Amino acid sequence: MTLVRNVDPMGRPAVRALVIGVGAYPWLVGGAEARDAAVTEGMAQLVSPPISARAFADWVATECWHPAREVATIDLLLSDRDGPDYLDPGGIRHAVERADKAAVKAAVRRWKDSGGPNDLLLFFFCGHGVAAGFDVALLASDYGSDNEQPFDGAFSLDGLVENMRGARTERQVFFVDACRVASAGLLRSQHVYRADPLIGTPIPMNQAVRQAVYFSTLRGQPAFGRLGQVSLFTAALLRSLRGAAASDNEGEWAIETSMLQRSLNFFLDELADPIHGQVQTPQTGTQSVFELVRIRSAPIVPLMLRSGWHEGEDPPDEIRHIEISREDGEVASWRHPWEAGGSVTWAPNRFATDLEAGWRYTCTVAFEHGPSFVSRARNLGPPYCIVEIRRDGDA
Repeated sequence: MTLVRNVDPMGRPAVRALVIGVGAYPWLVGGAEARDAAVTEGMAQLVSPPISARAFADWVATECWHPAREVATIDLLLSDRDGPDYLDPGGIRHAVERADKAAVKAAVRRWKDSGGPNDLLLFFFCGHGVAAGFDVALLASDYGSDNEQPFDGAFSLDGLVENMRGARTERQVFFVDACRVASAGLLRSQHVYRADPLIGTPIPMNQAVRQAVYFSTLRGQPAFGRLGQVSLFTAALLRSLRGAAASDNEGEWAIETSMLQRSLNFFLDELADPIHGQVQTPQTGTQSVFELVRIRSAPIVPLMLRSGWHEGEDPPDEIRHIEISREDGEVASWRHPWEAGGSVTWAPNRFATDLEAGWRYTCTVAFEHGPSFVSRARNLGPPYCIVEIRRDGDA
Protein backbone atom coordinates (compact mmCIF):
# COMPACT_ATOMS: atom_id res chain seq x y z
CA MET A 1 0.00 0.00 0.00
CA THR A 2 1.25 3.46 -0.87
CA LEU A 3 -1.14 6.04 0.50
CA VAL A 4 0.69 9.26 -0.29
CA ARG A 5 -2.26 11.05 1.28
CA ASN A 6 -4.38 9.55 4.06
CA VAL A 7 -6.66 12.02 5.87
CA ASP A 8 -9.65 11.19 8.02
CA PRO A 9 -12.62 13.03 6.46
CA MET A 10 -14.33 13.04 9.88
CA GLY A 11 -17.54 11.57 8.56
CA ARG A 12 -17.83 13.94 5.59
CA PRO A 13 -18.00 12.71 1.97
CA ALA A 14 -14.51 12.13 0.57
CA VAL A 15 -12.49 12.03 -2.62
CA ARG A 16 -10.49 8.83 -2.99
CA ALA A 17 -8.00 8.59 -5.87
CA LEU A 18 -6.15 5.60 -7.25
CA VAL A 19 -3.28 6.74 -9.51
CA ILE A 20 -1.15 4.33 -11.57
CA GLY A 21 1.79 5.21 -13.83
CA VAL A 22 3.64 2.38 -15.60
CA GLY A 23 6.70 3.31 -17.63
CA ALA A 24 9.25 0.58 -16.84
CA TYR A 25 8.29 -2.85 -18.21
CA PRO A 26 11.12 -5.30 -17.48
CA TRP A 27 9.85 -7.92 -19.95
CA LEU A 28 9.23 -5.56 -22.87
CA VAL A 29 11.73 -4.31 -25.45
CA GLY A 30 14.52 -2.44 -23.68
CA GLY A 31 13.78 -4.05 -20.32
CA ALA A 32 16.28 -5.97 -18.21
CA GLU A 33 14.46 -9.28 -18.82
CA ALA A 34 13.03 -8.55 -22.27
CA ARG A 35 11.11 -11.37 -23.96
CA ASP A 36 11.04 -12.09 -27.65
CA ALA A 37 9.45 -8.98 -29.17
CA ALA A 38 7.08 -11.25 -31.11
CA VAL A 39 5.58 -12.42 -27.81
CA THR A 40 5.16 -8.91 -26.42
CA GLU A 41 4.14 -7.44 -29.79
CA GLY A 42 7.05 -5.02 -30.02
CA MET A 43 5.99 -2.89 -27.05
CA ALA A 44 8.82 -1.09 -25.26
CA GLN A 45 9.62 1.21 -22.35
CA LEU A 46 7.68 4.44 -21.72
CA VAL A 47 8.80 7.75 -20.24
CA SER A 48 5.68 9.86 -19.71
CA PRO A 49 3.49 7.60 -17.53
CA PRO A 50 5.33 7.99 -14.19
CA ILE A 51 5.63 11.75 -14.76
CA SER A 52 1.95 11.95 -15.67
CA ALA A 53 0.85 9.92 -12.65
CA ARG A 54 2.87 12.10 -10.27
CA ALA A 55 1.41 15.24 -11.86
CA PHE A 56 -2.15 13.93 -11.52
CA ALA A 57 -1.48 12.98 -7.88
CA ASP A 58 -0.19 16.53 -7.29
CA TRP A 59 -3.41 17.95 -8.73
CA VAL A 60 -5.56 15.75 -6.51
CA ALA A 61 -3.52 16.69 -3.44
CA THR A 62 -3.56 20.45 -3.98
CA GLU A 63 -6.26 21.49 -6.45
CA CYS A 64 -9.08 18.93 -6.33
CA TRP A 65 -11.55 20.94 -4.26
CA HIS A 66 -15.23 20.79 -3.46
CA PRO A 67 -16.95 22.35 -0.44
CA ALA A 68 -18.89 19.14 0.16
CA ARG A 69 -15.96 16.69 -0.06
CA GLU A 70 -12.52 16.27 1.48
CA VAL A 71 -9.61 14.65 -0.39
CA ALA A 72 -9.06 11.72 1.94
CA THR A 73 -6.80 9.22 0.15
CA ILE A 74 -4.42 9.11 -2.80
CA ASP A 75 -3.06 5.64 -3.52
CA LEU A 76 -0.12 5.85 -5.94
CA LEU A 77 1.61 2.99 -7.77
CA LEU A 78 4.54 3.55 -10.14
CA SER A 79 6.92 1.65 -12.36
CA ASP A 80 9.75 4.01 -13.22
CA ARG A 81 13.30 3.35 -14.37
CA ASP A 82 14.42 6.33 -12.28
CA GLY A 83 12.99 4.83 -9.09
CA PRO A 84 9.50 4.45 -7.61
CA ASP A 85 9.41 7.43 -5.28
CA TYR A 86 7.14 10.46 -5.06
CA LEU A 87 7.90 13.90 -3.66
CA ASP A 88 4.51 15.25 -2.62
CA PRO A 89 3.58 18.96 -2.83
CA GLY A 90 4.36 19.31 0.87
CA GLY A 91 7.97 18.21 0.36
CA ILE A 92 7.59 14.72 1.85
CA ARG A 93 9.20 11.91 -0.12
CA HIS A 94 7.33 8.60 -0.31
CA ALA A 95 8.66 5.22 -1.37
CA VAL A 96 5.95 4.05 -3.76
CA GLU A 97 4.82 0.49 -4.38
CA ARG A 98 5.67 -0.95 -7.79
CA ALA A 99 2.74 -1.12 -10.19
CA ASP A 100 2.77 -4.85 -10.87
CA LYS A 101 -0.43 -6.85 -11.33
CA ALA A 102 -0.72 -8.04 -7.74
CA ALA A 103 -0.23 -4.52 -6.35
CA VAL A 104 -2.73 -3.05 -8.81
CA LYS A 105 -5.35 -5.66 -7.91
CA ALA A 106 -4.90 -5.07 -4.18
CA ALA A 107 -5.03 -1.30 -4.63
CA VAL A 108 -8.20 -1.44 -6.76
CA ARG A 109 -9.95 -3.53 -4.12
CA ARG A 110 -8.89 -1.17 -1.32
CA TRP A 111 -10.05 1.80 -3.39
CA LYS A 112 -13.44 0.25 -4.13
CA ASP A 113 -14.06 -0.91 -0.57
CA SER A 114 -12.97 2.37 1.07
CA GLY A 115 -15.58 4.54 -0.63
CA GLY A 116 -18.87 5.55 0.95
CA PRO A 117 -22.07 6.27 -1.02
CA ASN A 118 -21.45 10.03 -1.27
CA ASP A 119 -17.72 9.86 -1.98
CA LEU A 120 -16.07 10.53 -5.35
CA LEU A 121 -13.80 7.79 -6.70
CA LEU A 122 -11.09 8.86 -9.18
CA PHE A 123 -9.12 6.28 -11.19
CA PHE A 124 -6.12 7.35 -13.31
CA PHE A 125 -3.97 5.00 -15.37
CA CYS A 126 -1.12 5.92 -17.70
CA GLY A 127 0.87 3.18 -19.41
CA HIS A 128 0.56 0.57 -22.14
CA GLY A 129 -2.88 -0.49 -23.31
CA VAL A 130 -4.08 -2.84 -26.04
CA ALA A 131 -7.49 -3.70 -27.42
CA ALA A 132 -9.45 -6.55 -28.96
CA GLY A 133 -12.72 -5.31 -30.35
CA PHE A 134 -14.43 -3.29 -27.64
CA ASP A 135 -12.27 -4.72 -24.83
CA VAL A 136 -9.29 -2.75 -23.51
CA ALA A 137 -6.54 -4.41 -21.49
CA LEU A 138 -4.20 -2.23 -19.44
CA LEU A 139 -0.72 -3.58 -18.80
CA ALA A 140 0.85 -3.68 -15.34
CA SER A 141 4.63 -3.62 -15.01
CA ASP A 142 4.95 -7.43 -15.01
CA TYR A 143 3.19 -7.89 -18.33
CA GLY A 144 5.11 -10.53 -20.26
CA SER A 145 6.72 -12.09 -17.20
CA ASP A 146 4.94 -15.37 -17.99
CA ASN A 147 6.13 -16.33 -21.44
CA GLU A 148 3.20 -18.72 -21.90
CA GLN A 149 0.51 -16.33 -20.66
CA PRO A 150 1.81 -12.76 -20.94
CA PHE A 151 -1.66 -11.33 -20.32
CA ASP A 152 -1.51 -12.56 -16.73
CA GLY A 153 0.18 -9.18 -16.23
CA ALA A 154 -2.78 -7.26 -17.67
CA PHE A 155 -6.26 -6.35 -16.49
CA SER A 156 -9.53 -5.56 -18.19
CA LEU A 157 -10.53 -1.91 -18.05
CA ASP A 158 -14.00 -2.73 -19.37
CA GLY A 159 -14.47 -5.51 -16.83
CA LEU A 160 -13.31 -3.25 -14.01
CA VAL A 161 -15.66 -0.42 -14.97
CA GLU A 162 -18.60 -2.80 -15.37
CA ASN A 163 -18.00 -4.55 -12.04
CA MET A 164 -17.53 -1.22 -10.26
CA ARG A 165 -21.24 -0.70 -10.86
CA GLY A 166 -21.65 -2.87 -7.78
CA ALA A 167 -19.59 -0.57 -5.54
CA ARG A 168 -21.18 1.47 -2.74
CA THR A 169 -19.81 4.73 -4.10
CA GLU A 170 -22.20 6.38 -6.52
CA ARG A 171 -19.85 8.77 -8.38
CA GLN A 172 -16.93 7.19 -10.21
CA VAL A 173 -14.55 8.67 -12.80
CA PHE A 174 -11.97 6.78 -14.87
CA PHE A 175 -9.15 8.49 -16.80
CA VAL A 176 -7.43 6.04 -19.16
CA ASP A 177 -4.25 7.43 -20.74
CA ALA A 178 -3.16 4.48 -22.87
CA CYS A 179 -3.12 3.22 -26.43
CA ARG A 180 -6.14 1.31 -27.70
CA VAL A 181 -4.42 -0.36 -30.65
CA ALA A 182 -5.47 -3.85 -31.68
CA SER A 183 -3.55 -6.74 -30.14
CA ALA A 184 -3.40 -10.05 -32.02
CA GLY A 185 -2.30 -11.76 -28.81
CA LEU A 186 -5.25 -10.47 -26.81
CA LEU A 187 -7.66 -11.34 -29.59
CA ARG A 188 -6.35 -14.93 -29.81
CA SER A 189 -6.27 -15.37 -26.06
CA GLN A 190 -9.92 -14.38 -25.67
CA HIS A 191 -10.97 -17.83 -26.87
CA VAL A 192 -9.59 -19.38 -23.68
CA TYR A 193 -8.77 -16.42 -21.44
CA ARG A 194 -10.34 -13.11 -20.50
CA ALA A 195 -8.31 -10.24 -19.08
CA ASP A 196 -8.73 -10.02 -15.31
CA PRO A 197 -11.31 -7.39 -14.15
CA LEU A 198 -9.53 -7.30 -10.75
CA ILE A 199 -12.79 -7.40 -8.78
CA GLY A 200 -15.71 -9.81 -8.75
CA THR A 201 -19.07 -9.40 -10.45
CA PRO A 202 -21.56 -8.21 -7.84
CA ILE A 203 -25.20 -9.25 -7.79
CA PRO A 204 -27.24 -7.13 -7.71
CA MET A 205 -25.66 -4.02 -9.21
CA ASN A 206 -25.97 -0.68 -7.43
CA GLN A 207 -28.59 1.17 -9.47
CA ALA A 208 -27.47 4.54 -8.04
CA VAL A 209 -23.93 4.33 -9.52
CA ARG A 210 -23.03 7.03 -12.05
CA GLN A 211 -19.81 6.65 -14.01
CA ALA A 212 -17.77 8.75 -16.43
CA VAL A 213 -14.95 7.19 -18.48
CA TYR A 214 -12.44 9.21 -20.50
CA PHE A 215 -10.07 7.59 -23.00
CA SER A 216 -7.01 9.42 -24.26
CA THR A 217 -7.54 8.21 -27.80
CA LEU A 218 -10.02 6.57 -30.17
CA ARG A 219 -10.55 2.84 -30.34
CA GLY A 220 -7.81 1.28 -32.45
CA GLN A 221 -5.52 4.31 -32.14
CA PRO A 222 -2.28 5.06 -30.26
CA ALA A 223 -1.75 7.65 -27.50
CA PHE A 224 1.43 9.67 -27.21
CA GLY A 225 3.84 10.71 -24.50
CA ARG A 226 6.60 13.33 -24.49
CA LEU A 227 10.20 12.93 -23.36
CA GLY A 228 10.61 14.27 -19.84
CA GLN A 229 7.04 15.61 -19.73
CA VAL A 230 3.52 14.51 -19.00
CA SER A 231 1.69 12.85 -21.87
CA LEU A 232 -0.42 14.81 -24.34
CA PHE A 233 -3.65 13.60 -22.73
CA THR A 234 -2.52 14.33 -19.18
CA ALA A 235 -1.47 17.84 -20.18
CA ALA A 236 -4.93 18.45 -21.67
CA LEU A 237 -6.63 16.83 -18.68
CA LEU A 238 -4.82 18.95 -16.09
CA ARG A 239 -5.46 22.14 -18.05
CA SER A 240 -9.14 21.21 -18.20
CA LEU A 241 -9.41 20.29 -14.51
CA ARG A 242 -7.74 23.56 -13.51
CA GLY A 243 -10.70 25.44 -14.90
CA ALA A 244 -10.80 25.25 -18.68
CA ALA A 245 -13.68 22.75 -18.43
CA ALA A 246 -15.62 24.83 -15.89
CA SER A 247 -18.94 26.62 -16.14
CA ASP A 248 -20.72 29.02 -13.82
CA ASN A 249 -24.25 28.00 -14.74
CA GLU A 250 -25.30 27.93 -11.08
CA GLY A 251 -23.33 30.98 -9.95
CA GLU A 252 -20.10 29.18 -8.97
CA TRP A 253 -17.33 27.86 -11.19
CA ALA A 254 -17.63 24.08 -11.32
CA ILE A 255 -16.56 21.24 -13.58
CA GLU A 256 -19.16 18.71 -14.62
CA THR A 257 -18.40 15.49 -16.45
CA SER A 258 -20.27 16.66 -19.55
CA MET A 259 -18.05 19.75 -19.97
CA LEU A 260 -14.78 17.88 -19.65
CA GLN A 261 -14.81 16.10 -23.01
CA ARG A 262 -15.10 19.30 -25.05
CA SER A 263 -12.17 20.83 -23.21
CA LEU A 264 -10.04 17.69 -23.61
CA ASN A 265 -10.65 17.66 -27.33
CA PHE A 266 -9.71 21.33 -27.71
CA PHE A 267 -6.48 21.17 -25.70
CA LEU A 268 -5.31 17.95 -27.34
CA ASP A 269 -5.79 19.72 -30.66
CA GLU A 270 -3.79 22.67 -29.33
CA LEU A 271 -0.95 20.34 -28.33
CA ALA A 272 -0.83 18.75 -31.77
CA ASP A 273 2.26 19.05 -33.94
CA PRO A 274 1.59 21.84 -36.50
CA ILE A 275 3.20 19.71 -39.21
CA HIS A 276 1.38 16.44 -38.56
CA GLY A 277 -1.89 17.84 -37.22
CA GLN A 278 -3.92 16.32 -34.43
CA VAL A 279 -2.27 13.05 -33.47
CA GLN A 280 -4.90 11.71 -31.09
CA THR A 281 -8.54 12.36 -30.36
CA PRO A 282 -9.96 11.72 -26.89
CA GLN A 283 -13.14 9.71 -26.53
CA THR A 284 -15.64 9.06 -23.78
CA GLY A 285 -17.00 5.72 -22.74
CA THR A 286 -19.79 5.61 -20.18
CA GLN A 287 -20.92 9.17 -19.53
CA SER A 288 -23.18 10.16 -16.65
CA VAL A 289 -23.53 13.82 -15.75
CA PHE A 290 -22.46 14.97 -12.30
CA GLU A 291 -20.25 17.59 -10.69
CA LEU A 292 -16.60 16.72 -10.17
CA VAL A 293 -14.92 19.71 -8.57
CA ARG A 294 -15.36 23.40 -7.92
CA ILE A 295 -12.90 26.14 -8.86
CA ARG A 296 -12.08 28.66 -6.15
CA SER A 297 -11.50 31.58 -8.54
CA ALA A 298 -12.37 32.45 -12.13
CA PRO A 299 -10.48 30.13 -14.51
CA ILE A 300 -7.84 31.33 -16.95
CA VAL A 301 -8.65 30.28 -20.52
CA PRO A 302 -7.43 31.10 -24.05
CA LEU A 303 -8.79 33.96 -26.12
CA MET A 304 -7.67 33.56 -29.72
CA LEU A 305 -7.67 35.89 -32.70
CA ARG A 306 -7.75 33.79 -35.84
CA SER A 307 -6.57 35.03 -39.22
CA GLY A 308 -8.12 32.65 -41.70
CA TRP A 309 -6.30 34.41 -44.52
CA HIS A 310 -2.79 33.82 -43.14
CA GLU A 311 -0.98 30.69 -41.95
CA GLY A 312 2.68 30.15 -41.21
CA GLU A 313 5.32 30.10 -38.53
CA ASP A 314 5.35 33.91 -38.27
CA PRO A 315 2.50 36.39 -37.77
CA PRO A 316 1.33 38.44 -40.77
CA ASP A 317 3.55 41.48 -41.34
CA GLU A 318 0.55 43.64 -42.23
CA ILE A 319 -0.67 43.50 -38.62
CA ARG A 320 1.17 46.15 -36.60
CA HIS A 321 -0.57 46.16 -33.23
CA ILE A 322 -3.01 44.02 -31.20
CA GLU A 323 -4.82 45.28 -28.13
CA ILE A 324 -7.26 43.34 -25.95
CA SER A 325 -9.33 45.20 -23.39
CA ARG A 326 -12.23 44.65 -21.05
CA GLU A 327 -14.53 46.92 -19.08
CA ASP A 328 -11.82 47.96 -16.62
CA GLY A 329 -9.11 48.67 -19.19
CA GLU A 330 -6.41 47.16 -21.41
CA VAL A 331 -5.27 43.67 -20.46
CA ALA A 332 -2.93 42.70 -23.32
CA SER A 333 -0.98 44.54 -25.99
CA TRP A 334 1.46 43.29 -28.60
CA ARG A 335 3.25 45.42 -31.20
CA HIS A 336 5.22 44.69 -34.31
CA PRO A 337 8.05 43.66 -34.35
CA TRP A 338 6.66 40.71 -32.40
CA GLU A 339 8.71 39.71 -29.39
CA ALA A 340 8.90 36.12 -28.19
CA GLY A 341 7.79 35.39 -24.65
CA GLY A 342 5.12 38.08 -24.45
CA SER A 343 1.60 37.69 -23.12
CA VAL A 344 0.33 36.98 -26.64
CA THR A 345 1.72 34.11 -28.71
CA TRP A 346 1.38 33.06 -32.33
CA ALA A 347 0.28 29.64 -33.58
CA PRO A 348 0.24 28.79 -37.30
CA ASN A 349 -2.96 30.76 -37.94
CA ARG A 350 -3.85 32.67 -34.78
CA PHE A 351 -2.76 34.88 -31.94
CA ALA A 352 -3.59 33.60 -28.44
CA THR A 353 -3.43 34.83 -24.87
CA ASP A 354 -4.72 33.41 -21.58
CA LEU A 355 -7.21 35.64 -19.77
CA GLU A 356 -9.62 35.50 -16.87
CA ALA A 357 -12.99 34.03 -17.78
CA GLY A 358 -16.24 35.76 -16.94
CA TRP A 359 -15.41 39.13 -18.52
CA ARG A 360 -16.39 40.68 -21.86
CA TYR A 361 -13.37 41.42 -24.03
CA THR A 362 -12.89 43.65 -27.08
CA CYS A 363 -10.06 43.01 -29.53
CA THR A 364 -8.52 45.73 -31.70
CA VAL A 365 -6.16 44.88 -34.57
CA ALA A 366 -4.29 47.69 -36.37
CA PHE A 367 -3.03 47.05 -39.89
CA GLU A 368 -0.14 48.74 -41.69
CA HIS A 369 -2.65 50.05 -44.24
CA GLY A 370 -6.41 50.47 -44.01
CA PRO A 371 -8.87 50.62 -41.11
CA SER A 372 -8.36 48.78 -37.86
CA PHE A 373 -10.45 45.75 -36.97
CA VAL A 374 -12.49 46.14 -33.77
CA SER A 375 -14.41 43.10 -32.58
CA ARG A 376 -17.70 43.27 -30.78
CA ALA A 377 -17.38 42.65 -27.05
CA ARG A 378 -17.25 38.89 -26.49
CA ASN A 379 -17.84 37.01 -23.27
CA LEU A 380 -14.89 34.77 -22.45
CA GLY A 381 -15.99 31.45 -21.01
CA PRO A 382 -14.30 28.04 -20.84
CA PRO A 383 -12.84 26.26 -22.61
CA TYR A 384 -11.91 29.05 -25.10
CA CYS A 385 -13.11 31.91 -27.27
CA ILE A 386 -12.16 32.49 -30.94
CA VAL A 387 -12.42 35.89 -32.63
CA GLU A 388 -12.11 35.98 -36.42
CA ILE A 389 -9.94 38.89 -37.60
CA ARG A 390 -11.39 40.71 -40.58
CA ARG A 391 -9.42 43.08 -42.79
CA ASP A 392 -12.33 45.36 -43.59
CA GLY A 393 -12.89 47.02 -40.24
CA ASP A 394 -15.38 46.34 -37.45
CA ALA A 395 -17.13 43.01 -36.90
